Amino acid sequence: MREVESESVDAVISTIVLCSVRDANQCLQIIRVLKPGGNLFFLEHVKAPCRLYMIRFIQVLLDFFSCVAHDLRRKHQEVGIRLCERGRI
Repeated sequence: MREVESESVDAVISTIVLCSVRDANQCLQIIRVLKPGGNLFFLEHVKAPCRLYMIRFIQVLLDFFSCVAHDLRRKHQEVGIRLCERGRI
């Protein structure tokens, strides 16, 4: 995304990206290219409600093993925090 000018994009659409980025700083490119007042639309997977406890349990297990296997260590949380700190989402 370095070829895209800063503050030149009206909207960014992201699908299942924030949870799989190894370096949270890479996601800050989203903020860099968005025009002031631009929109970030993102789709991320979330945990099932507690009432669906078996599905939620499986999701938690898969999340744990996925993070261990890919050495992500909850990077998706760091990415979200950094984007929020920039005040754009």
